[in-house]
Amino acid sequence: MDGKAVLKKIAFNSVLLAVVGVILVPVGILMFTTSVLAAIALVIGGGLMAFFGIRNKMDPFKSSPLKENPDLLTMADELAATTVYQDKFICMSEKMMRSKKDPLHITYFEEIYCMYIRKETTNFIPTGKDIMLLTPRGDLRISIYAQKKDVADKIANTILQRAPYCRVGYTNENLNYARSMKENWKAGRSSGGNNTNM
Repeated sequence: MDGKAVLKKIAFNSVLLAVVGVILVPVGILMFTTSVLAAIALVIGGGLMAFFGIRNKMDPFKSSPLKENPDLLTMADELAATTVYQDKFICMSEKMMRSKKDPLHITYFEEIYCMYIRKETTNFIPTGKDIMLLTPRGDLRISIYAQKKDVADKIANTILQRAPYCRVGYTNENLNYARSMKENWKAGRSSGGNNTNM
């Protein structure tokens, strides 16, 4: 998925947000006879959704994916041109990766500061695993469902081999480390630094 495809995805999300907002406003107006507070909440919420959807459609650079990661389009083009591995869960080059299900979040391996695996259940029955990656460009989730147990571990090990600053496990120490590294990254970015994490 290159930069043009990322812009199409943002446009689709924006139109969807605007449509839902436009639907909620009349529903809220009709509800004024039954519940004034719920009606006000629907009108305000629907109006805001419509506003932000239209704004993001007209100017995608105001959308949250491009605000969190201003380099997203360049990174998407680079990843599309240099992909060395992809399956139904991830797409990787030598320097960066993204989840196949969430193409709006791309990160460099050196910017992955913490990784942990979270088990997903439905009605107390295990259904899959999520690999959570904490990065300064937005956290990534790689969802792995209906696969053998070792698939998530293999993907996590592949990522870990390429991520030099990554710590593994959901602990307070690792979360504080990731928070500190994110702050250093953002400080280096705002001062024009090169964002090396050494």
